[in-house]
This record gives sequence, structure tokens and C-alpha cells, in this order.
Amino acid sequence: MNRLPSINLDALKRPTVLISIGSVIVLALLWWFLWMSPQSSKLTSIHSQIATLNTELNSDKAQLLLVKSESKVVKQNYDKLLQFSQAVPTAPDQQILTTQIYDLAKSTGVQLTSFSDNSLIPPASNGLGEIPVAITIVGNHTQCLNFLDDLYSPKFRLLTISTFSPAPSSSASSSSGAPGTVSILAHDTLQYTFILAAIAYYYPGGTSLSATTTATAATTAATTKS
Repeated sequence: MNRLPSINLDALKRPTVLISIGSVIVLALLWWFLWMSPQSSKLTSIHSQIATLNTELNSDKAQLLLVKSESKVVKQNYDKLLQFSQAVPTAPDQQILTTQIYDLAKSTGVQLTSFSDNSLIPPASNGLGEIPVAITIVGNHTQCLNFLDDLYSPKFRLLTISTFSPAPSSSASSSSGAPGTVSILAHDTLQYTFILAAIAYYYPGGTSLSATTTATAATTAATTKS
């Protein structure tokens, strides 16, 4: 009964057994330091990257919801945004304003005797810039009033009239017998001179919308990220 433990202990004391056990221990240590420890470090780095990516993903999801919400507003108000962009451009565009006034005079039948929009008043603090405008037209009262009416058309460049001086021509005054008493609401065939001082506007801080811009642009940008 006492020989079996002694035989087992004797077997463990053999060099080959001790070498085998030592080899296993050395291999285990090598496995830990050469493979397991570096892999553990890589795993920690991967977990950190995953956490960063999850944070970015949540941020992108929130941004996507915001863009989708804004795209709905753009769809609903695109016509008004386009109208504002045309009425208040991002640049002074004085040459375009000159062409618009000339075309308006031509379409309403008045004679554009003088026009000036050479000066600029830059915006004070991210607001509207101003362009002082001086206009003189000649025509009968219907033509002149049509010019004023179209000048305030929503499709036209935004202008506010600061002073307006209607005056009948000398022939109109003399024919009435009382200079300066001719009503601009009468005498369709008589000539009048309208002198206007107005302000046109531009908004450097805005975003220009062309007529070919589609209302789905924001939606496209939103769905591209999803």
C-alpha cells in the first residue's frame, strides 16, 4: 500500500518529467507575454475604437434627424425662400437691378428719363445692405401707376420707396388752367413725371437659391448619410 505513492513521486522526480513540466510552464509564459498580452492590448484598443464609432454614429443619427426635419421645412417653404432669394440677393447685382428697371419701364410704357444705383451702404452687422436708387419716369397716370404697382410685385427686386413726387407736365397744367392742380387719377392722355427715391436691398449673409434648385436637395443630402 505504501509503494504506490512512492512510485508516483519517483516518477515525478525523473529529469524528463521535470523538463516536460518546465517546458509547459515556459510555453505558457511565452504564450502569455508574446501573444495573449499584445492581443489583449489590441482588444482594448478595438473596444475604444468601437466606443468612439458609436459616439460618432449617435451624433450622425441626431444630425440626420435634424437635416430631415429641415428638409421638410425647405419643401414647405421653398417658393417663399426662392422668392426672397430673388428679391434680396446675396450680392448687390446692380447691373441686374438696372436691367429690371429698364424692362419694367418698357413693359409699362413709361419713359425712363433717369436712373441711378451707383452707391452702396454695406450692412452694419450681418444685416441687409442697401442700394440708394433714384428713378424718374414720364408717362400718363395709368402707365406711371402700373410702373409703381409692378415695382412692388413679389417677383421683382425688393425696393422700398422713401420719397415719391408726381408732377403733371407743363402741357397738362396749362390745359387745366390751374397749374399744379391736375389729379393723377384723371386725364389718361396727359403726361406726368414721377420722381422716386427708393432703397434696394441685398443680404451678404444669405444663401442664394437659383430657379433650378430643387426642394429635395436637403432630403438627398440627408438620405446620403443614412
